[in-house]
Amino acid sequence: MSFAEIEKSGCNVFKGLVQIRYDLFWDGNDPEYKLTEVPIIPPDGYTGEETQEDYQDWLSSLPTELINPPFCSHFVYFEPTVTDEEILFVGELALDMAEKNYRAGDITKNKNMKFEWTPAWAEESARRLDAIQALDVATVNNAEIYRVK
Repeated sequence: MSFAEIEKSGCNVFKGLVQIRYDLFWDGNDPEYKLTEVPIIPPDGYTGEETQEDYQDWLSSLPTELINPPFCSHFVYFEPTVTDEEILFVGELALDMAEKNYRAGDITKNKNMKFEWTPAWAEESARRLDAIQALDVATVNNAEIYRVK
């Protein structure tokens, strides 16, 4: 069964609202599940000649690993009063919507909605973001009913 993760590096304050990034993944039970082989890039990155051929040779020489990349990422914006459980609930909704649209062959059906924001929310949203960054999703009320990790 697919699942979502809150990708904290994509959580910010945007126009006074709390921005949450949900990365959506297939798991081994989904027919779409497929591991992807990716190179393991060393910490120093590429330090060789600046030709495409040399770079390709270097890239081909690297060890690889299999990963389960997200099939979709969603950015959702909340007022600073959002609760932890509401964040999980909306992540579940995003996952359901993305699964249906992906399987229907049109992941682009996900649309942005217009919203009104208040500049005064920015400070409150920044405080709320700090709490979200420290959030252990497993400790949220009713966490077990959501596929958000």
